[in-house]
Amino acid sequence: MYPTCVAFAWVSLNAWFWSTVFHTRDTAVTEKLDYFCASAVVLHSVYLCGVRTLGLQRPALISILRAFLLLILAAHISYLTLVRFDY
Repeated sequence: MYPTCVAFAWVSLNAWFWSTVFHTRDTAVTEKLDYFCASAVVLHSVYLCGVRTLGLQRPALISILRAFLLLILAAHISYLTLVRFDY
């Protein structure tokens, strides 16, 4: 669990950093970085919950969950970047 919690801490610190930058300098790029990093924190929280409840007994299942959540994040970022940024 330790590496997963450390990774969650880094993802959260990154999100707080970009949130601070966005609220200091409101530009299109900082807005996207703030929003995308916040989405990463939410999905990493789901992953952390899955690791905590399922991953310790079923490592294959948690690998599938990790791939699925990364796919969701990539699809979310690509949609908002390439198609339309309207949240």
